[in-house]
Order: sequence, then structure tokens, then C-alpha cells
Amino acid sequence: MSKEIKHKIRQAFEAETPDMRDRVLSACEGQEQVPPLHLTQTKERSRRAVSMRRAWLTAACLMLFFAGVLAGYLLPLAGQGGAEETYVYLDVNPSIELALDGENRVVSCTAINEDAEGLLSDMSLEGVELNTALHALVGAMYVQGYLSEEDNSILVSVDGADGEAETSYLCDITDRINAIFADAKMECSIIAQQVRRSEELRGRAEQYGISVGKMHFLDKMVAGHEELSQENLPALSDMSIKELQLIYSTKPEGQEKDEVHSGSPSGFVTPEMALGTVLSHLGLEQEETVFARAVALPGERGLVYTVTVLPKGQGGIYFFQVDCRTGELIEPEDGGYQPPAMQGEGKHQQEEPQNKK
Repeated sequence: MSKEIKHKIRQAFEAETPDMRDRVLSACEGQEQVPPLHLTQTKERSRRAVSMRRAWLTAACLMLFFAGVLAGYLLPLAGQGGAEETYVYLDVNPSIELALDGENRVVSCTAINEDAEGLLSDMSLEGVELNTALHALVGAMYVQGYLSEEDNSILVSVDGADGEAETSYLCDITDRINAIFADAKMECSIIAQQVRRSEELRGRAEQYGISVGKMHFLDKMVAGHEELSQENLPALSDMSIKELQLIYSTKPEGQEKDEVHSGSPSGFVTPEMALGTVLSHLGLEQEETVFARAVALPGERGLVYTVTVLPKGQGGIYFFQVDCRTGELIEPEDGGYQPPAMQGEGKHQQEEPQNKK
């Protein structure tokens, strides 16, 4: 499978840098050749004439060759004008920042962390089109083990056009990455988001040693989870994109308008399976509950689903944890039950009469 990706990377770069050999040979074929020398010419004159003509032909071919090479290198950068119009952040474990010009070609490629430095050490992407850069980066991440069937998550963040134009751009990048994975017969889990970078956001990202895109993602995660706060940011910043995607995918507010989601993180049981485990343990059906939800959160034993169940007619709430990787039920000492007297004016208690109507 790695051979397939390496082959596609090679094809992509060959498309960006065409072979100039045939063009040079073709150009040289039309040049006047050295005519036969008359037998009456002296050896010295013959030698000088041949040398001069060969020199002119060689110079002409070299000029054509270098002109072709320069055209192949400079034309992809046409229209750049030194302006960096769009930033694309790719986060897997390597975190990479791509600055693109108005024609979607890479102006600069920056490593955010040590893993990215190693990934980019033998790679030069400046001047190539975004699709070629994505093939090269995703392929290299796969070959080096950062992406696999078990670790298939990518966070894509774009700072560029506004509104519908940027949403379309997010969809386009998502489709391109999915196509790369489809060629390797793998499924990819992608969250693509819009981001507006600022000096404040960049400063906080540098503080945690992460990309601007990942910092923005963590901010949204904390804002969308009642159970998370700013105090969780250090721990969250050290978590993998795969784990963060699972937490974010179960947040109560759901998907936001400036996001595109594709696929799901591999290696975890689903929230539905975790909820089913708890309901089966309680001897309940979904229809016998007023409220039932599974949310992924960091726990003492790693990533867990916090499962909340409010049965009909009981008034009390059950709280359980389920291991996100194994699906194992983690039963608390009190059996997970919280009677109405301990709930006070809880949110779920207020929702019960509304859901019963």
C-alpha cells in the first residue's frame, strides 16, 4: 500500500516538473548540421570549423534547455506577486502550515513541531500546486506511520476567503484528501474548519506548541462542552487529533456552520454502542428513558464516554463511564445512580416534564 502512495507522489511531482529531454532533443534536430569537409581543406582549418559549429550547437541547446527548465519552475509561480492570500494548517501529529498564493500554489511550508520538521527535512514544496502538496504530505505521513487504518484522523484549518467561498474551499480540500485515501483503499476522518488567525491566537498557539488551527479547535471544544474549561487546555493540547475529534464529535451543540466533517475516527466504540452498554446494564430500552446521551471526555483511565440516563417515572439520573477503546463498562461505587434529592435544580430534571408531553 505504501508503494501505491509513493508512486502517486512521484506522478504528482512529475506533473509539476515535466521532463525536458525530449523538448531539448527536438529543438536541436532543426539546427543546421556540420557540412562535409572538402578534402582540400587543411586539417587545422577543418578542426577549427568543426569545433566552432559544435560550440554553437551546444550553446543553442543549452539555452533551450535552461529556458525550458526556468519556464517549468517559474510558470507555476505566475500571478503570485509575493502575496500570501490563504493559510492551510494540517494537523495529524505533525503540524504543518502552508501559505498559498492566489493560484493555490505553495509560497512557504512551515513545520510547527519536531515531527513536522522530520517530515519536511527532505521535502521542498514551494511553488507546487496544493493538490501536489497534499499528495506529498499525506503520502509521507502514511509512509512514516503517522497515518494508518488505526490512526486516520486529520484536522484541516483554512484562513482565507469569507463565507460560502471558504466553505467551498473546505469541501474541496476534504474531497482531495479523501481521494488520496481512497486510492490506498483506506477511510479518512477529517474535520475541516474555518479559522481567523490573530496575534492573540498565534501567541497562545506558540505557548502550547501547536498550530493556529489546533488552538482554534481547542477553543471551540472548550466552549462547546459544559464539562470542559480553560483548565483542560494543557491536557487537551497534548492529545492526538484522533482523540480530540472523538471528543468534539459528541459535543452537545453538534456541528457548526463553518465546518466540514467526513468519516469518523477509527479504533473507538461508537457513542451509540456505549449508550447501549449502559442501557443493557440497567435493563432499559431507549423508549423507557426521558434523556440518554453519551459524551466522550478525558478520564482518569484515559478517554471515556460519560453516559447519562434519565429513566421515565423515576426522577433520578444514572451516570456511568464506558471505555472509548474497549467498550468496557466502568461502574461507579454508588451504582451510578443519583436520586432526585441530590440533583437540586438540575438541567435534566427541568427537561423531564417537557419531554413527557
